[in-house]
Amino acid sequence: MAAVLALSLLALLPPHADAAQVPWHSRTFKYVADHKDLKEVLRDLSASQSVTTWISPEVTGTLSGKFEASPQKFLDDLAATYGFVWYYDGAVLRIWGANESKNATLSLGTASTKALRDALARMRLDDPRFPVRYDEAAHVAVVSGPPGYVDTVSAIAKQVEQGARQRDATEVQVFQLHYAQAADHTTRIGGQDVQIPGMASLLRGIYGARGASVAVMPGPGANFGRVQPIGGGSSNTFGNAGQGQGGGANGILGLPSAWFGGTSPSDRVPVSPPLPGSGPSAPAGSPASVWPELTKGRRDESNPIDVGNGAELASDAPVIEADPRTNAILIRDRPERMQSYSTLIEQLDNRPKLLQIDATIIEVRD
Repeated sequence: MAAVLALSLLALLPPHADAAQVPWHSRTFKYVADHKDLKEVLRDLSASQSVTTWISPEVTGTLSGKFEASPQKFLDDLAATYGFVWYYDGAVLRIWGANESKNATLSLGTASTKALRDALARMRLDDPRFPVRYDEAAHVAVVSGPPGYVDTVSAIAKQVEQGARQRDATEVQVFQLHYAQAADHTTRIGGQDVQIPGMASLLRGIYGARGASVAVMPGPGANFGRVQPIGGGSSNTFGNAGQGQGGGANGILGLPSAWFGGTSPSDRVPVSPPLPGSGPSAPAGSPASVWPELTKGRRDESNPIDVGNGAELASDAPVIEADPRTNAILIRDRPERMQSYSTLIEQLDNRPKLLQIDATIIEVRD
């Protein structure tokens, strides 16, 4: 390229204020050239500033004239005039020809685009001359620029993706139960089926977990009652008529006070758990839960609630299943969370303090 054109453009172009920082050793660079090869000019610049430089054979041109400017401005003006692209990676100043730029599409997998953006910023590799374009929804980034810059960003994106994959790695552990029931089970009380939630359902409710089971929640009023006590005593028998006894507060297992009779501590002996409230809207024979507190938010709904699709759950929600054959809980989650499950299950899997019996009253008449 003609020296006159080079001189005129160098005088008009401002320095690139946002370029990556090169550790120049002086504030002013003075240079005189007479039809000198551009690669030699760039080598002279880097040698005078003690900056290691690699120059592609595709960088061509000649330079003539007398120049005095800062090293950074001199480099930027040459790049704008001759079309080459430079990039400093923290150790080597690399210079490529204009036709050597490339682009790459980077898949981030489960990692967010913010993770890549923050990583580049922390490492001070985000060069405003070569902006990276992001698509958060697709977890994809597109980078364009000199080969060295594209390769560096691609390598960092790969590490970010691998780190996210390792953080999202899950494992499956089996927790054997000794006393509690792993799966939901149904028992007959007062002639009707009552579904009792197992440990798996309880853990799903606590952790918002996914599972394949369908939890049937009680509708309002399962038309249960209690038979009147015979002989004026406390009744421990379930039936289909009558009302339950009230009672004071109790400290046994944290169960509701209605489960215990008497007005003094000495009278607070276990009686029958309160049966679900009566009401006309529940279908006859529909299962009911003996744990109304667990289903308080849904007790006005009589439809089954599928907790297995996970549509409204977080993407990192655990998967909790019951194995009725071995009475065990299977949990798939991150390894660092398994200890919390083990501790909680150990606390919940204790020997029952209430004894359930089935009694039949036979009336014999002469």
